[in-house]
Amino acid sequence: MSKAETTLQDTTMLFSTDVPDHEARRRRARLFRLFAAQLLPTVAEASDAALPAAAEFERLHRRLDVLERHMADLMFLQLSAQDLLLGKRRDFSARSRELIVAALRRAPYRGLCPCCGHEPVLDAAGLPLAEAEFDHAFHRGLNRPEHGWLICRPCHREMTHGGYLARFSRIHQFRAFQGAVLAERDRSRARPADAPS
Repeated sequence: MSKAETTLQDTTMLFSTDVPDHEARRRRARLFRLFAAQLLPTVAEASDAALPAAAEFERLHRRLDVLERHMADLMFLQLSAQDLLLGKRRDFSARSRELIVAALRRAPYRGLCPCCGHEPVLDAAGLPLAEAEFDHAFHRGLNRPEHGWLICRPCHREMTHGGYLARFSRIHQFRAFQGAVLAERDRSRARPADAPS
């Protein structure tokens, strides 16, 4: 693959949602290093021709910052729209709670809070502790197992009262847990109804 094709592929990956976060970060870093390797030597020469390139780089950097702020605003508007459209709180069903707890029993969680990874949320028997909370990660009107998680009381307090930025800061942990819940749901569907879990 040529350097231009690799650069084009990396640029395309910046806007793809099908790429794992670690892969997207790696490609963004590689693209930035390539961009900096081409731009910075030119700027270092400080010729009159290099100054417009430096100014263009600054404008691009400002536009990316604005884009990031707009993205945060859109996420906030999405949450507000969910509040208006979905209405009242719906508790998780017994089956949803079972799937969430089953995902917590397995690695990598092993009974620890999926949000912080420190506090236990399951007792020795694998049942939820009294202080653990089933939290709606997206909206309280959604009660499917992939829309929530069982977290410790400090994390629940932070997620509930910390505003939407606190919730957005934990989105990577939630996405990882969501994958574990969906895998557990697939395992439970593959098991015969009379088989032990």
